[in-house]
Amino acid sequence: MHPPSESIEGLARATVVTICCALAFLWPETLHGQESKEIDAARHFQLGHQAQDRGELDVAAREYLIVTQLEPAVAEAYASLGLVYNAQAKFDQSAKTLEKAGKLKPGLRGVDLYLGVDYMKLHEPGRAVPYLERAVRTEPTGRQAQLSLGTALWNAGETTPALAQLEKANRLFASDPDILFALGEAYRKAADQQIDKVLGGATGTALIHQVYGDIYSSQQDWSKAIGHYQRAIKLDPHWTGAHLALADIYIKQGKTSEAEQEINLELNVDPHSAAADAKLAEIALLTNRATDALAHFDKALHSGAAEAVSALGLPPSDIPADQQPSVQAQENFPQALRILQDAPSTAPVDFAIALIHARLGNADAFHSAWQNLKEAVPCAPSTGTLLDTALVHFDCRMFDSAEKDLSKWAQLHPHDLQADYLLARTYRLLSLATLNALLNIAPDSYRTHQLLAETYQNQKSEEKALAEYRIVEQAVPDLPGLHFSIGNLLWANGQSEQAIAELERELHIDADHPEANAELGEILVAQQKPEDAIGYLEKALRLEPDLVVAHKTLGQAYSQRGDLAKAEAELLKATGDDPEGEAHYQLGLVYRAMGRSDAAQHEFAVSRRIKADRIEAEKKRMMQDGTAK
Repeated sequence: MHPPSESIEGLARATVVTICCALAFLWPETLHGQESKEIDAARHFQLGHQAQDRGELDVAAREYLIVTQLEPAVAEAYASLGLVYNAQAKFDQSAKTLEKAGKLKPGLRGVDLYLGVDYMKLHEPGRAVPYLERAVRTEPTGRQAQLSLGTALWNAGETTPALAQLEKANRLFASDPDILFALGEAYRKAADQQIDKVLGGATGTALIHQVYGDIYSSQQDWSKAIGHYQRAIKLDPHWTGAHLALADIYIKQGKTSEAEQEINLELNVDPHSAAADAKLAEIALLTNRATDALAHFDKALHSGAAEAVSALGLPPSDIPADQQPSVQAQENFPQALRILQDAPSTAPVDFAIALIHARLGNADAFHSAWQNLKEAVPCAPSTGTLLDTALVHFDCRMFDSAEKDLSKWAQLHPHDLQADYLLARTYRLLSLATLNALLNIAPDSYRTHQLLAETYQNQKSEEKALAEYRIVEQAVPDLPGLHFSIGNLLWANGQSEQAIAELERELHIDADHPEANAELGEILVAQQKPEDAIGYLEKALRLEPDLVVAHKTLGQAYSQRGDLAKAEAELLKATGDDPEGEAHYQLGLVYRAMGRSDAAQHEFAVSRRIKADRIEAEKKRMMQDGTAK
């Protein structure tokens, strides 16, 4: 996430006004017209303030600098100079100047906040955090400090504290689009991190296929999803959840017989599954068996009411006005609804009516039925373990509480991958809930379109993502990070010249964007322009020394230029993390050019082995998906 910039200018102006008042107090002699060094300093300060108001930052900086020379012990003068340097994007000079102000007068308004912002801009979030924590303590109601601290913690790798801080900021400043955006983005990235953790630890288990099945199912790639769910069941016949997931797909495809078969198989594994009975009830409604549906709803509510309503997606976070129900639902649900509305009001009847209205897109009628059903769905924490409580909160869509429960459980049980996966799902749903809140609060704001773009990009819907980014571009053409995101999409789509233009725009906005420098260098290397690429790649690594892809690409650039010793050094740094075998292959080319044939053959062999392993893994995945020919 990028450090927030909104309101900084306004806050800077307020800070300078405060400093002006302080300096008027420090130099009362000016009020009596006395000639002295203090009077001269006050005059230059006033000139600096006036120039700053006019937007003449160079003049303001020069005047404030004179003040610091005349009165080197006055903290307010350094603070004002530091704020001007910040506005000029001279973040290193700003930080040094503000550090001086802070030492002279600890707690001076604005200094800690701007030091935090400076270090964020300098890509040193770890150094920013202590200053921003002090800024929050000093001004607990300061919106910018609260938001900046959350962003700094995230960029420093402190995921849990960052989320807690952004959640706190959201409570303090409800309906603030910038905070909602930062929080939604953080939830989405936390979900991705958690998924990566699960996939890394679940190799060879049913869980990994459940996860991949869910991913493909969310993308409506039904054949791949079915393949993974079936693989999960094959690996572990007692695995719960895969049969239900298959049933969901079959229901969406109108294959109710296949869906019912899968649900009955799930009940063989878990006879007390409230989710399975709830899905059987839905199938009964879809096939004109209202009486059977009520029996299944009754059983589901007794087995686990929260689990049952959650399994059917109730209550939905949103019911779009243009929702298109399935053909079966359109044909059979109205008739079932007429029968149910004549029946005495019971929990199973209310459950059935609520489900029908949700599926048909009748938002008002759903909410009316849901109010009747809510009493039958207790959401009080269970008396079992912390994980049991988390499951109740999750099923009741109390995702904030579920997140806290699961985070505590993860600390106590670091190897519980199924709990980790539930936490990932919780983060994903929190992200979507935050996006929905943003859509309701500020549907036309650029932050809404930006979060939509990132959500589409995460779902591999590149065209939709690019369209949303273009809307953001129209609203805020100089938004930090925007043109990198657009350039990244264009480069992935093979549009290199357009990508270069976007990345150059990003670097015009933020010359110290490490990924933008690295990606621009990568494109130039692909175009066989090593002299142009090397400067960008070297800068990327100065900014972020652990950027492995930049080491690999810089090695290629040096190799293209004929600087083989430097190429070898960079490529060796990239071979430790080389999932495609490309760094080893490039290193082999370098050794061959050096005349070191044995070393070259060794690197080529390593590269071939990595590639062969990947091909074999892909073949196995395709076989499991049922897509191999």
